[in-house]
Amino acid sequence: MNPSEAEGLAPAVEVSYLPEEGRFVGTIEGSDEVAFIEVQPGPTEWVFGYTQVPGAWQGKGVGMALVRGAVAQVRAMGGLRIRPECPFVAAFFRRYPEEADLLRGGGS
Repeated sequence: MNPSEAEGLAPAVEVSYLPEEGRFVGTIEGSDEVAFIEVQPGPTEWVFGYTQVPGAWQGKGVGMALVRGAVAQVRAMGGLRIRPECPFVAAFFRRYPEEADLLRGGGS
């Protein structure tokens, strides 16, 4: 199954930023499991580190929904850039180049 097909089957993922834990957490609808991205916020740049999706949810669009929600929240904060250190997050920006303006250097 390719990623586009997987995303179409993805359950709803509610993304929340938990500053005290240094991560964005994705609550998966109908499950007690969560996915997360570890982040290091800075005054102008946020580093997106390790991403984890529970095994049963891998390949079902949960990770992409998590990253999309986290990116949207950083965008809403205004004036920030993202430095993806996680290969999965970097893949998100390659797949969705319209979001690349948030990358350090503006994605150019």
